[in-house]
Amino acid sequence: MNNSERIYAMTSYDDAREHFLKVNPLKSGNFKGHKPLGGARRYTRALIRMDDEVVVCSYYKKDVVKYFPNGEIHLDLCGFNTASTREFIYNTTRIDATMLRGQPHVFIGVNGVGESFLFPKSGPLVVKDRKVMNSTPQIVYRVNRKAMNEVRERYADFIEYCKTMGSVMEDILPIDVQRAGEIIQDKTEAPSYLRQLMFADKVYGGYYRGRRTEWDYMKDMSDRILNAQATQDYEQMSARFTQLAVSNMYFNSHVNKWIPRVKGDPVSCYALGAFYEMLKYVHRDEVFVAQELPMGKISGTTNQHYFSL
Repeated sequence: MNNSERIYAMTSYDDAREHFLKVNPLKSGNFKGHKPLGGARRYTRALIRMDDEVVVCSYYKKDVVKYFPNGEIHLDLCGFNTASTREFIYNTTRIDATMLRGQPHVFIGVNGVGESFLFPKSGPLVVKDRKVMNSTPQIVYRVNRKAMNEVRERYADFIEYCKTMGSVMEDILPIDVQRAGEIIQDKTEAPSYLRQLMFADKVYGGYYRGRRTEWDYMKDMSDRILNAQATQDYEQMSARFTQLAVSNMYFNSHVNKWIPRVKGDPVSCYALGAFYEMLKYVHRDEVFVAQELPMGKISGTTNQHYFSL
């Protein structure tokens, strides 16, 4: 942890009030009359003051930590969930504030043994006597295996097609990609940049993820696969198989082929892997069950990203 200001750790209201009373105010500069929080007085980004009986520790003019006479310590990211703000909380209170799966939380415990609590969506996290008073319970999304199997059953013909084609193909030629692109362009009316991205390298883990149009595009693609099954349109099924496989393969310019990332893996591994991932997005309301974790428990795997599009 960075502590350039040389902040003195204050674990209680009495510590904070005592520290405030003994710090001399600055005698010059833009912050004349203000009290620096740390021992390195040239740093004025961290200040300490009293509001009535409350000790307030501010960072870049934001009231991040407050000590109350009743023993409560209020921790507030103030809309700035940054590494430096979380470090400021730790340096000031010795309460470990960190990130897990993109969500800020504090850890209360010793030597890695304890509990983690999420920050509220807004306002401060309240800690008293090393206990969190108002944490937000974490919501995780568990896969309902039965529901997922039922969804896959709807696409059974396409899945079987991918398994059959993928087991006999060792690579994909550029002409295969071009032909698939022409079929998709003729039959889907999808925007050209989306077609290009779907053929890009690792589309589901990189360039494409996060665009608001991604879910709509995948929903349209799944609908067209269902229609291809019903009409036995193997030309469309072949194009979608190529599209899914290439999205998770790499192009080897030495041999001018799209090749599986792991030597010996069948092409079907990549086509079906991308397809099953797509189905989780498209049918997320069917295959996921929301579950609220007990207070103090945080899961590293929440499946939240399936609902973020």
